[in-house]
Amino acid sequence: MTNHCVETFVKAVERDIGKLEWSKRHSKTLNLSREERVALQTLKDDTSIIIKPADKGGAIVVMDMETYRGEALSQLQDTTHYRILGGDPTNDLKQMIDNLLKISEEAGIITNRLKNFLQVDNPIIPVFYLLPKIHKNLQRPPGRPIVAGMSSVFQPIAVMLDTVLNPIVVCTKSYVKDTTDFINKLNEIELNTKDVFLCTMDVSSLYTSIPHDQGIEVITAAMADLGLLGGVVDLLLQLLGWILKRNYFLFEVFTHPLQSKGYHIAKCYEQDAL
Repeated sequence: MTNHCVETFVKAVERDIGKLEWSKRHSKTLNLSREERVALQTLKDDTSIIIKPADKGGAIVVMDMETYRGEALSQLQDTTHYRILGGDPTNDLKQMIDNLLKISEEAGIITNRLKNFLQVDNPIIPVFYLLPKIHKNLQRPPGRPIVAGMSSVFQPIAVMLDTVLNPIVVCTKSYVKDTTDFINKLNEIELNTKDVFLCTMDVSSLYTSIPHDQGIEVITAAMADLGLLGGVVDLLLQLLGWILKRNYFLFEVFTHPLQSKGYHIAKCYEQDAL
């Protein structure tokens, strides 16, 4: 079929579609009653509570705002891991990253396409929030800290590092994918069950418990073992160091319900290296 025939067919289809009488009745079908919609809006407007998904189990948790804020601040006031910044570092970090990427492209370490992917034109500030661990305490649940970093200055860099480092992690001897993988590894080991004790342990606040410098050293050694050297590795390690040591986020102190007008205070926190 020639291009002329295709164009003729497309025009014929467009003409026939244009003759169709489209119904103007496209009203949405409501799946909630009026009372349910009012109740939902009332919950959304209530500043004395906060609604979050539970850390595990898929439940929805309605928490007192002061309890939620208290848990968040108790974690952020740990000066071993966090410190309050004097301002928003986004612009400085963006300039620093853009300069490094420009130099790397000029040196032939990365392509223009990769540089454009790693740059964020209008980055947003990552936001800190908690997922309530109601499986540990139903009345005053501790919170799992989450930093929402979509469209932040570090987000595409983190995607690239995850893509590069994941295959390296899989090659390490201590790698365990999941529970099934762990059970399969146990089945491959022959043990005298009379003289063996199986013990497990849980690390509290795993990610803030890993010394950054030691983590970078381990990754550097793993890359060297695989024969990865040169400018690309240096760039990856530089970016990894920035993400680990200059990671930051925003935690907003919500309006106090006892004040007639209220106010909002925004503070930027940085996670320090250990």
